[in-house]
Amino acid sequence: MQLSYSHAGFTFRQLNFSRTLPLFLVFFTLLSLLFLPKAFGQGAFVIQAPYKRSIVSFEMHRNLIIVPVYINQKGPFNFILDTGVGVTLITEPSLKDSLQLKNGVNISIAGMGSDADLKAFIASGINMKLGQASASFLQVAVLSEDVFNLSSYVGVPIYGILGYQFFNSFAVQIKYSELRVVAQNFKDFKYRKSYGTPIPITIEGQKPYLTTVAQLEEPRKIPVKLIIDTGAGHALSLEQESNAAIKVPSPSITAQLGKGLSGTINGQLGRIRSFTLKNYNLNNVLTSFPNYQDVGAKVYLVPRNGNIGNELLKRFDIVFNYRQQLMYIRPNRYFRDPFEHDMCGLDVIASGKDYQRYIVNFVEPDSPAADAGILPGDEVVSINMTPASAMSISKMDRLFHFKPGYNILLGIQRGEQRIYTVITLKRKI
Repeated sequence: MQLSYSHAGFTFRQLNFSRTLPLFLVFFTLLSLLFLPKAFGQGAFVIQAPYKRSIVSFEMHRNLIIVPVYINQKGPFNFILDTGVGVTLITEPSLKDSLQLKNGVNISIAGMGSDADLKAFIASGINMKLGQASASFLQVAVLSEDVFNLSSYVGVPIYGILGYQFFNSFAVQIKYSELRVVAQNFKDFKYRKSYGTPIPITIEGQKPYLTTVAQLEEPRKIPVKLIIDTGAGHALSLEQESNAAIKVPSPSITAQLGKGLSGTINGQLGRIRSFTLKNYNLNNVLTSFPNYQDVGAKVYLVPRNGNIGNELLKRFDIVFNYRQQLMYIRPNRYFRDPFEHDMCGLDVIASGKDYQRYIVNFVEPDSPAADAGILPGDEVVSINMTPASAMSISKMDRLFHFKPGYNILLGIQRGEQRIYTVITLKRKI
């Protein structure tokens, strides 16, 4: 998608983004802003004395980091913390009125092949606070409609996405093992052995990249350049057209990897033999390979081979230091967890006032859910005799990934009909 804005009678093409609204956890990418004007660099975050660092607890929903943000002294509002995004983005249009945001420059986001452009505007002079870190006179993009429907995906209200403007202001530690974000002024940051192993990164187009090796099949290892993307829920995504040596391993399965403004993202899911992060090797990594025809229209200002998401990143506690262009990683208790695909075949979204009604959005063909006769539009009302409203959508996801052979008793509401069916989880890849 291309973003352009008009000013003084001229139209400037500035941003190109291709993020997908997910159908499955394995390929979740929110929004990729590949180029931003210098004006967006204004309004850096600071930690005010006497504090030297800011510690904030976060929640993980569907492998996404959700942090509490205050805007213009109101909130908190749930934002996704995303290294893959440049400009701060407000995705919930109702905040425009409740925060009395004034329209700035109008922007138009053209989806590839879509019939109508998405309208947005740049709001200036925003005050934003996360823990003890705050920014004044911040510029943010405000969408005219919530096309990403993030709240329904994660099962809690989501109001926006926070990225480069925060990560470029501090040394930022994401402690996945403790669900905490620790931000520290660059001048106060000193390396500690507990931070783990340093890995060189580059900051290009306001996003962090690393170069490493992936072993798809024996014996060859392929060098890959990847975005480090905390706004992606999957483990690893590799794009075949970026390197002839990147081929879908066998066996693999065909899957819907995501859905963007311009349509469905299809591709293959397979397991690569190993993936290396400095001194650490991760084996049998579940990897998505999007089809070229679904992503080929993207224009990258920075050549790359794919991205790394939270399903892989969460196996480490990580420190990002953009100023020194370093990332530090230390394995945590999740390091040896297996990489698993959904074994049920249900994509469920949350609805209702409190996002506690769960509607079937998609049923994967030839899956246990399909064999059980579940249909899109069905409502999941109970799981193993527990009301679905008592569960989060993330807990439901974890249950669907649990282990092969595990039986789940689902209660389904279809119109006036209540249906109970047993689904036996099955590993397809």
